[in-house]
Amino acid sequence: MKPFLIILLSLSIFFTGQAQQFRNADLLAMIDLIDEHLNLNEYQKKEVTTILGDALQTFESIQHSDKTDIEKLSLMAKNQSTTRSQLEVVLNNDQLEAYKALLDGTQNTTLSVTSTATEVPTSQMNSNNTNVVVDGSAASIAKKLGFTGNAKDQFIVAYDRQQAAIESVKNSGIITTESGIDLLTSILVTDFKIIDLGGRSTYENYFQLRSSGQLSPDGSASNGQDVDIAQVYQLYDLKTALNLSDQQTDTFIRLILESEAEKREIKSQYSGSERAKKLKVLENKSLQQLQQLLTTEQIQKLGQILGG
Repeated sequence: MKPFLIILLSLSIFFTGQAQQFRNADLLAMIDLIDEHLNLNEYQKKEVTTILGDALQTFESIQHSDKTDIEKLSLMAKNQSTTRSQLEVVLNNDQLEAYKALLDGTQNTTLSVTSTATEVPTSQMNSNNTNVVVDGSAASIAKKLGFTGNAKDQFIVAYDRQQAAIESVKNSGIITTESGIDLLTSILVTDFKIIDLGGRSTYENYFQLRSSGQLSPDGSASNGQDVDIAQVYQLYDLKTALNLSDQQTDTFIRLILESEAEKREIKSQYSGSERAKKLKVLENKSLQQLQQLLTTEQIQKLGQILGG
């Protein structure tokens, strides 16, 4: 089941996987400086370290690529936007303001790599250079996707649920394992519902709208914008192959994410035979949960697909 889990977790900006085994001195110094000004708790410090480490790694990769200068600038801007979105989830409002103030006073330091991108006005330019006010309501998006009647109603329910999960995380000021799982599940369920209702061409239209920021009131790209669309299709194909109902799909994703979160926790706290023992217990627990959720035929099919 491992390949499936890796693909699933890579869809979320909130689950970054295990931290790198080492951080260079510059990154550690940066985190200490930020912590001094923002007074991070342990969870925040860990998440900010991961976010900024990934941002720096991406920045360096772009710098050393053979792409044109224009392409590099575009990729760097996207990297900054992604970093900003991630930090907005981890930090509270006061900490965000303190972080921005810190950046303003250190423009020539490494910190400037992750500086907040210029705010985009709510009036966006379309391909014909005419001003278009972005309307991110579910009804407006349904219209853009060509949904009408029952399909429109189903999309609105799924999309509103996703937005509620996003707002809940933003309002809390900090993400927990539970809220992160709820958010990612909602995003995936919404994506799957769009494919169900309109096919892949409609989903690709939605994917492009989300990536370009046309679903956001401030024009910023939404969570998951950098996901390879092929990954979404792989997950959707698994859902289809197992013939999961909507309720099963929701619970199936949650079980997988909860299991992976527990696995990371075990790996961070234990080693050797004790780790192996606890991982085995977790494996059996996950299997029992899947057996309760899926039918016998679905369990057999899952085993065939994953090579189990």
